[in-house]
Amino acid sequence: MQFEAIWCLTNIASSESQFVLKLIENQAIPILISIMDSPTHIEVKEQTIWCLGNISGDNSRFRDALLEQNVLPKICDLVDVANPNSSFTRNSIWTLSNLCKGKPAVKFERVRRVIPTFARVLAATDTTEVLNDICWTLSYITDEGGDDRIVVFLECNMVPRLCQLLRH
Repeated sequence: MQFEAIWCLTNIASSESQFVLKLIENQAIPILISIMDSPTHIEVKEQTIWCLGNISGDNSRFRDALLEQNVLPKICDLVDVANPNSSFTRNSIWTLSNLCKGKPAVKFERVRRVIPTFARVLAATDTTEVLNDICWTLSYITDEGGDDRIVVFLECNMVPRLCQLLRH
């Protein structure tokens, strides 16, 4: 039942901003976040993350509301133990990408945690969709700001894998 209810919320979250706002007004975000912390099935967590991705992708105000509730590290922690070639990882990387992009740009400290997660997945998958989302998101993160962003990126040793992708 939980899965079907979240699927309905996911569909609402993919519609117009006024409808997404209704989810937020009805406290959907803290409920969805609590599901990620529960011992529920991975499919329910995946659908929850997809719903959060739809919410964050709607506009920067909704994205920031999610970031303020520390959803990004929770998703990263789940991805860090997931199969890098799973649909769970694919959907989670897409959601993490939505949490990292948009104008105004996200403060680096809010999204810094995503870089080691991306490094792990980048090294372990050849799934084009996942690789594209990771590359674009790293581009967003490193585009604005100082060298501190580049240093964190380099410390995670992603450059060899990115260079390898150039050869394909």
